[in-house]
Amino acid sequence: SAGFDPAFAQETAPAPEQIGTRWLAWLGSWKLVSDTADKTEDGDYLLKIVPGSDVRSAVMKSYRGDALQMETKIVVDGSRQPTPDSRCPGWYSYAWSDSGNRLLFESESLCPGEFRNLVNGISILNNDREWLDVQLLRKGEEQAISVRRYRPADRTGAAAPGSPRFLTGANLSMDEVIELSRKVPPELIAAVLVELNQPFKINAKVLNRLADSGVNPQVVDLMVALSFADKFRV
Repeated sequence: SAGFDPAFAQETAPAPEQIGTRWLAWLGSWKLVSDTADKTEDGDYLLKIVPGSDVRSAVMKSYRGDALQMETKIVVDGSRQPTPDSRCPGWYSYAWSDSGNRLLFESESLCPGEFRNLVNGISILNNDREWLDVQLLRKGEEQAISVRRYRPADRTGAAAPGSPRFLTGANLSMDEVIELSRKVPPELIAAVLVELNQPFKINAKVLNRLADSGVNPQVVDLMVALSFADKFRV
């Protein structure tokens, strides 16, 4: 997954007594409810997020039924780390968005005799406090979008008004769209917007600001279409 990818994670470490506040909204158990990359998913897949060894990290435990499949550590500091697969050397990194509400993932690797693999991802909690994990995968001239959607396994209290998950779970703001336009490919932003299906308050001033900020014209067109759904079909 984009935000928590077991293939690009370090070995686990003992949990500390404290955790960075940016992780608080993600702690707990999450049930996979849909995966565009795996249509055979049986709904028996669970992720559990617990504190890592310092305020930058968290530990992800993945389960199939009651069986623990993998336990990995995610460190979010924006640094490029070498990929664990020596056959396909490359790097990966995790970073928070400026707001601290979105988790960004990026990787690049090259297997012998193949095109370079590029992955960009965003993990986001939406207004329903579901976790959307959206990836853009590129290889040569080919590209694909992968979307995973998780729901809290225990929905009691975790998203109560005023809780970290409640405060983090929100649609993208205009400032976030502008920020992401500087950090990730426009195809990924468009995929997130389609998944969120959210309207924006669009007017001439907003359109000028988006253009001046370098937001991709196709992303702007999509924002307009989502904002005037009675006039456009996405």
